Amino acid sequence: MTGTGRTWSDAEAAAQHDLAHRSTDWHDDSVHTAAAYLAAGPAAPGSPYGPDELYDYAAFQRAARVALATGREDWHEWSTAHQHEFAVRRSDTPSG
Repeated sequence: MTGTGRTWSDAEAAAQHDLAHRSTDWHDDSVHTAAAYLAAGPAAPGSPYGPDELYDYAAFQRAARVALATGREDWHEWSTAHQHEFAVRRSDTPSG
């Protein structure tokens, strides 16, 4: 991977982030499994490659599903504005 940061840890965290995003459909418990995978990875707290970003993106994807299903032409803007309403309840267990 290129352009992912200055250190090996940054590159590894970016690769794990990509795998986590590709391993969930955003609408089921696979979100928790992917978040647990990221939580155990090399990303530093506050990193854009950690579980917080994944949970935020899952909320956006869930809002987008509703917006598209209801025929909203402004689905992206609506989803961005309303994603907090679709926040994924975080798992209490490390394994998801």
